[in-house]
Amino acid sequence: MEIDIRLVAPLATVLASSVASYLWYLNKVRKRVSISTIRAEPLIALKGSSRRKIKVLFGDHPVENAHLLHLSLCNDGNTPVTVSDYQSPFRIELNPDARILEVEVIETWPADLDRRINSQATTTTTKLVKATSKSWIELTPTLLNPKDEIVLQLLVENFADQISVSQHVTGIKRVDFWKESRFLPRLLSTIGATIIIFAAFFVPPDQPFKLIMPSIPFFMIILLGVLLYAAGRVWPKSPRSRQFGTDLTASNNAWSRRVQVSSEGT
Repeated sequence: MEIDIRLVAPLATVLASSVASYLWYLNKVRKRVSISTIRAEPLIALKGSSRRKIKVLFGDHPVENAHLLHLSLCNDGNTPVTVSDYQSPFRIELNPDARILEVEVIETWPADLDRRINSQATTTTTKLVKATSKSWIELTPTLLNPKDEIVLQLLVENFADQISVSQHVTGIKRVDFWKESRFLPRLLSTIGATIIIFAAFFVPPDQPFKLIMPSIPFFMIILLGVLLYAAGRVWPKSPRSRQFGTDLTASNNAWSRRVQVSSEGT
């Protein structure tokens, strides 16, 4: 198999243009904050007649339909959000019928993010959570460098799977829901597998009887396919896909111990 030397220049141009475009995209100024739901599940998963026999109290207040939420607000752009950028803070809003029983900051990245706030408050929750209402919470305007993240734990009654974020921050049109895209790694794996199959069936080696040293073009095509397929398979996940996994029943949060579950049969 011989490769036409005239194809080398166009292929090199396409490769160089692709690399340049990708580097331009990486270096493009992007101010972006997104929210993601790490966890959203009923506090009691039982249904039917068994559920009616269980009483849940939060403090002295009976809770009929409580949900445990873990929400993550992250600066996933490449530009800091400074305190001077805020015209109004981030407000996380649930459905109007929801009732927030308690909210707490369970984790931040970096861990000392709350120290950026000039406040006399003594707890992380008070510092980072500015205000709480029946169905929304406001966060204190805080410097968010790229990849900085705030993870909130909420105990909510009558949650209807509605979450939105309103804000007025310079350079940010809206706060979208984050979802990790695995399109690129899947594409690389598919292209790599296609190249390997194509080479195996349609690109015979120049020297089929010299198995120890196959021809360079055939070897390079197979190697390219293997590298692309391996790159797609080992492509790292986004840091935001990590699970914080704070369990309400196992947590050392003071308010988690205020939840009491009792059964009518006991």
